[in-house]
Amino acid sequence: MYNVILGVGILILLYHGYKGFSKIVKGKNAWVNLFHVLIVAPLLIYTGYEKQNTPRYCYEFIFMLAFAAIGYHAYYMFF
Repeated sequence: MYNVILGVGILILLYHGYKGFSKIVKGKNAWVNLFHVLIVAPLLIYTGYEKQNTPRYCYEFIFMLAFAAIGYHAYYMFF
């Protein structure tokens, strides 16, 4: 599973890095892409790389991000 997390982190970094760069060049707002490049992807890559040696607070931060994403998307789904 750690290899999957590492792979997803790399894919997120590449995808959002490209999308964010293209939005910045066009003068558009790229805060979602920057958040993924600066926060989400490095956390997933670190977790996938360290495997069982990952500190507990990294897992807790991933859970916090997951619940924040659920809340964010649920809000926009209903309002």
